[in-house]
Amino acid sequence: MYGKLRPYLNKVYVADFDGIATTEIVPFQPQKDLLNTSFLAFFLRSPRFVALVNQYTSGARMPRATTAFFKKVAKAPVIPLNSQEKIVKKLDAYSKSIEGLLQEQRSKLDNLKSIKESILDKAFKGEL
Repeated sequence: MYGKLRPYLNKVYVADFDGIATTEIVPFQPQKDLLNTSFLAFFLRSPRFVALVNQYTSGARMPRATTAFFKKVAKAPVIPLNSQEKIVKKLDAYSKSIEGLLQEQRSKLDNLKSIKESILDKAFKGEL
């Protein structure tokens, strides 16, 4: 699913259940033998796609991606399925690695904040 409203926010979600959505969502249901769902999600999240979709928005205050744009994208050729699967495998591995590094950095930042608070507390108690 792709959020049409303010596409620069890059709202992409792969649903694992059937349901209904607002008209602000563009649902994609790729043919399994032609397009890997995860590959499509990575493509829709890519900076190149975001830049492209932003060229096809209407509305100044609340820009929306146009239906004409998505009709054009739906006709785009895709690479072979086995190549898509290889790319997804690599991107998944990179994503996991990046998420691990981000978590590590968040932990370090939390520790630094605690140290700063402790130093400030001691400073204002006259213990430094």
